[in-house]
Amino acid sequence: MDPAQISAADVFPLGGKRPAFQVLDVRAPIEVDRCGIPGALSLPILSDEERAAVGTCYRTEGQQAAIALGVALTAPHRDARIAAWRDA
Repeated sequence: MDPAQISAADVFPLGGKRPAFQVLDVRAPIEVDRCGIPGALSLPILSDEERAAVGTCYRTEGQQAAIALGVALTAPHRDARIAAWRDA
């Protein structure tokens, strides 16, 4: 299926039908707790602590430094997290 043709009904069907897709919510747990996506599977890229560190880095050192930190923090877990997403 062409991603441009995915409708809201494909992801969030009415009447108890099974969705055509599993939505993965990759936000940090604190973000999911604040406002989760109904029916989504939570598989975060960053922990709450890592997210806070990236946010602090962004405010104090700027966007490029925060991106570099995010990449460094996710590198040790990247393969395992991608495997978990594929298995979801």
